[in-house]
Amino acid sequence: MADSPPGPDPQALDFARDVLENMSEAFFLLDRQFRLLDVNEAALALDGRPKADLVGRTLWEVTPGLEQTELGARFHQAMRERKSRRHVHRQVWPDGHGAWLESRIVPVKAGLAVFYRDVSEELLSQERLKETSGRLDAILSNTTMAVFLMEHRQQCVYANAAAEKLTGYTFEQMQGRALHDVIHHKKPDGSH
Repeated sequence: MADSPPGPDPQALDFARDVLENMSEAFFLLDRQFRLLDVNEAALALDGRPKADLVGRTLWEVTPGLEQTELGARFHQAMRERKSRRHVHRQVWPDGHGAWLESRIVPVKAGLAVFYRDVSEELLSQERLKETSGRLDAILSNTTMAVFLMEHRQQCVYANAAAEKLTGYTFEQMQGRALHDVIHHKKPDGSH
């Protein structure tokens, strides 16, 4: 009688379970019918429902309407094509709380492993930076004061419209040149 292949190493399974339970990223495992097989503590903390209310139910049952969304399509696509997918989306849970999530959907033997994290603060920071940058661009574009920025070798990396008017050079002509060469010599037309 032939020996059967060895089963999973219990220590390795304990280690994997420990990693999944203690990582800060939320995780759940779906079978090929989109039924939740497991959910880690980080996922439960985001969701707000007990594990017993989630495990054994389909993803579509625990998140009504999800199947008809772009994210739902990504789940179906990952399952069908067996290729990982990434998606950023707004999630609102049944109790009304919500967050922006970045999800990674990874095909595995059982079905899909899904890792996700709250990126609300990151997106808010990016939006604030974009707004600040827009205001700064407006100020620099509309001031009559010439503004130059130089890097550590004193080469021009920025010049506003007033600087272009003052020197007679476009920013592209000044870029990468030492500022001293631009403002202490003649303009392109030969005038000082």
